[in-house]
Amino acid sequence: MTNGNKNANELILQNVYQGARMGTDAIAKLMPKVKNEKFKQAMATQLNGYQTFMGDACTKLTAMNKTPEDVSIIQKIPSEFGMIMGTAMDKSDSKIAEMMINGSVMGIAEIKKSVAGKSGVPEDTMKLAQDVITFEENNINNMKSFL
Repeated sequence: MTNGNKNANELILQNVYQGARMGTDAIAKLMPKVKNEKFKQAMATQLNGYQTFMGDACTKLTAMNKTPEDVSIIQKIPSEFGMIMGTAMDKSDSKIAEMMINGSVMGIAEIKKSVAGKSGVPEDTMKLAQDVITFEENNINNMKSFL
């Protein structure tokens, strides 16, 4: 997600922040379409997780005198368009769960790319990245029950 002249630690933290931000935004847009209370609760649990990861990444970036960077409009457009088109004809729990699973898969891929081959990154940042991956894997497993 984030590139440029950033050190590996900042790059990973920015990616954690941005991925969690995209997850938060997506759930906020999709949740009102859900009628099933059990499904809404599962989404709320994910939302809380994303908000926690955003806060953790923000705290670490601030400690480095860096500002969390929002997701660019170029990165947001495909996601926004996908949610609109994906739910235009089908607002079923199954369709929304599928979209959430796809988002989690993309989140895992982004974090794995950001940590691949990086050295000298503080252990707490690497743990945060791994925690995000584990969280997303759990999200996928939880969403499968709504397919």
